[in-house]
Amino acid sequence: QQANLAQNQPLTLKQGQVLHGTIKKLYPDQIAEVQVGGHKFLAKLETPLKAGDSHFFQVKNISPQAELKVVSGPMDGSSTMTQQVQQLLDSMNLPKTSDMQQILAHLIKEQLPVSKELLIQAQDLLSNNGGITKETLAALQKLIEMKMPISKDVFQAILQGSKTNGFSQILDSFSEILLKDPSVAEHT
Repeated sequence: QQANLAQNQPLTLKQGQVLHGTIKKLYPDQIAEVQVGGHKFLAKLETPLKAGDSHFFQVKNISPQAELKVVSGPMDGSSTMTQQVQQLLDSMNLPKTSDMQQILAHLIKEQLPVSKELLIQAQDLLSNNGGITKETLAALQKLIEMKMPISKDVFQAILQGSKTNGFSQILDSFSEILLKDPSVAEHT
């Protein structure tokens, strides 16, 4: 079991990162098995929690062992996504602008880990590149999932690629032109 857990250890745990996790099992000394998305790992909790609870955690430490601090109450019917988002922005000392709230809400819904730096970069990127739309949020999500740098170039490439007349279509028409060109056909 232990070896199995180590294999699934997401390599993206960074200090200060905030993630949404569920307590799967509890062990002595406030050690718990936490599930974040498809990953499970062992972490030390700052406060005792119940198995089955879902919380937003902030990564306090990564070595020698992952240590998590609860930054918002359990996700239950009584607290809305908006309240959760406000609590998280508070805990990271970020402005509660509507842009920031929309970005954070989207990333939470997709169960992606976030950090203060990431959110600041994301807000900066989106506000200067088409604002917050379904498309820009999806492109941002892809960047994070693929662990790409949050840069304008990569963002634009993903954004262009996701449009119907994207990169694959350009390649298709390029290969068609090549096939029709007799000087190219001789060499193939």
